[in-house]
Amino acid sequence: MQPTKLRRHFDIFVFPIGVTPQGLNRSFLLNFYSESIKDGKQSQTIQSLVKLTGLGVDTIRRQIYREPRSIKDVLSDMYQ
Repeated sequence: MQPTKLRRHFDIFVFPIGVTPQGLNRSFLLNFYSESIKDGKQSQTIQSLVKLTGLGVDTIRRQIYREPRSIKDVLSDMYQ
């Protein structure tokens, strides 16, 4: 019930430039995952995120598993 109420409140928030509800959601996923994984229970953490957010397991995995790349690699891909 709380995520539904939060979504209603998002409509009346005035976010700074560049801050979006999607960015906040992603930030929540990444921070919750990185703090919870310290206990070493990856599957439990993902199941908790499924219950908290209502997102599917595949969606959560796509958001939290990022291939680490350097800034140089990213920029070289953009400007080739």
